[in-house]
Amino acid sequence: MASRPDQATTSTTPPPLQSAAINRGADLLVELLEQEKQQIAHLYHGALRGLELHLKKAQDQHDAQMAAAEHKQQEQGQRIQDLTASLVQAQSYNTDIAGELEALRAEHEALKLALGQAGLVYVDGQLQLDDRAARIVDEFVKAAKIQEDAMMSSPVTKQYPLQRDNSLSEPVGPSEFFDVLSRVIDKGRKFAEHVEKYQQPQSKSNASDKQTMLSIPQDGLKGPLHALSTQYLTDSGLCSF
Repeated sequence: MASRPDQATTSTTPPPLQSAAINRGADLLVELLEQEKQQIAHLYHGALRGLELHLKKAQDQHDAQMAAAEHKQQEQGQRIQDLTASLVQAQSYNTDIAGELEALRAEHEALKLALGQAGLVYVDGQLQLDDRAARIVDEFVKAAKIQEDAMMSSPVTKQYPLQRDNSLSEPVGPSEFFDVLSRVIDKGRKFAEHVEKYQQPQSKSNASDKQTMLSIPQDGLKGPLHALSTQYLTDSGLCSF
């Protein structure tokens, strides 16, 4: 008569080696996801730091060029008026004055052309954006508002509140553009840091939480905002990224 098999031999419990392999595989998966998260955070912050450095350089160049151009424009305009008045009042044609006037007018027109190539026009004693540059800046402000609305509606802001930037509701000209761009970049950087802090407690729960973290956009400002600000800086000749 055949003996019954031992009840222990028919158990469905995985062998110890198989359980250890499963546990080891899970640990490796969690470790891999953590490494991916750290690498993404490093790349994101690196991109922001690089953009901030380029922004500082471009802003310094822009401010210096604007101040010099505005001063020179006013100086030349006054000089043209003075020379023109001298010619009208003169009883005879003065070749030297006429030559200086023509040279100054040519230089004045060259300066106006250079300002136009930079997306600027001189109107009523002030530098303003031309139509094309104004459209680019307007699209940038719209994109910045969309980004701000997305950040303000995020659950992260319940723990790390953000202040809404009221300057996005005001006109943005050449003198305000870099200040607005700086604040948008700074707010994006702070929000990224808040997201990272907000997700740290969740990262210890399970691998699915880590997978959710990886679905967050990783390109930071290298999206519509970066494209629009880069387009204005590059097209105006103020800086190239």
